[in-house]
Amino acid sequence: MNELVEHTFHSLAEEFLRRFRLEKCSVELFASEYPQFASTILDEFPGLVLAEQLKASISDHSPKSKMPKSIAGYRLQKEIGSGGMGYVYLAKHPNQSHDVAVKILPLDRLRSPSCLKRFSVEAQTCQQLVHPSIVPVYEHGTDGDFAYLVMRFVKGFCLDQLIEKLSQQDKISSSTLNTLDWNIIATLGHQIASALDYAHRHGVVHRDIKPSNLIIDQDGTICILDFGVAKVKEIDTRLSRTGDIIGTPRYMAPEQLRGACDARCDIYATGVTLYELASGSSVWRSLSFKQLLKERATLELPDIRELNPMIPDELASIIMKACELKPEQRYQTAGELSHALLSHLNSAASDASSPVVCRSNTGWTSGTSQPVALSGLVLLGILAVFGVAIYAAL
Repeated sequence: MNELVEHTFHSLAEEFLRRFRLEKCSVELFASEYPQFASTILDEFPGLVLAEQLKASISDHSPKSKMPKSIAGYRLQKEIGSGGMGYVYLAKHPNQSHDVAVKILPLDRLRSPSCLKRFSVEAQTCQQLVHPSIVPVYEHGTDGDFAYLVMRFVKGFCLDQLIEKLSQQDKISSSTLNTLDWNIIATLGHQIASALDYAHRHGVVHRDIKPSNLIIDQDGTICILDFGVAKVKEIDTRLSRTGDIIGTPRYMAPEQLRGACDARCDIYATGVTLYELASGSSVWRSLSFKQLLKERATLELPDIRELNPMIPDELASIIMKACELKPEQRYQTAGELSHALLSHLNSAASDASSPVVCRSNTGWTSGTSQPVALSGLVLLGILAVFGVAIYAAL
């Protein structure tokens, strides 16, 4: 980039940030106003949007002293999570016997009437998703200065805890492999992909699949959390811009960082999650945020067999295909990924002369495409080896 072009680029970047902060100008609109630089703007400026959104998520949180004691009749008992969109509380309604999780979003985080409308449309759509591996949304709305989502409260542990325990080891020991065997990783992946396939077929893309949004409940079922940033296919395009950057950079597909997002982004994030589980390490943790944005488009994961040569070749190939940089080279649907993992499980079961047992909505069957259930004994084995305590979390 010569000095004149570089000066022009920085001037355009400053102008775009000014307008983004004042009027939420989209990348596409700005690019249309500077057609001679449109290609560079469309490639580079989504990273500026992501940086602004992450900065806002840190600075815009309402002080906890201003958080309500109750919302929509639910008594907030204790904070159990937080993120860029707000806080999550364990809560209880006086007319209900069970605990729930309530996500609270300060209305000033939604910034405009169109953002609030979009939140409502997306929440209403996610409320209609009914799947054993998707944490259900019971209700949503606004109360005072806050928007809220009421969800099922899940007792269990998140996959990021398990990956953290693995990453603390110098290498995966043989005793670890005997407990956290490859079929369990394939089973977890199959459950995730099956749930995503259901969501995608209902027009919903999660956009933020990552280990901390995946929780294994006390029955051994993986549950997908936080559809609160989901993208709804049928949503009015005036409410949802294609240039929106939502997600966690380490798990985001390269095209998602550029503002493009479809079901294959969820497939990529699932692949990276399985990669971390199977390799026992977190990807790109050493890279700064700036490096990650700059290099992400060409940053390929090394073949997982280089990190853990004990992984079965078929499972390694499935994971690496899900992690392909180019979306057209990945599985094109979550159903394809789910089927590939189930085929691997059935092959492994045939070799071991034991059928794969799967759970359907009506009971237990063998060799179906329904999510495979984890054995309670295997789940306890994972906990014992890695010292992961079951706790209530969302």
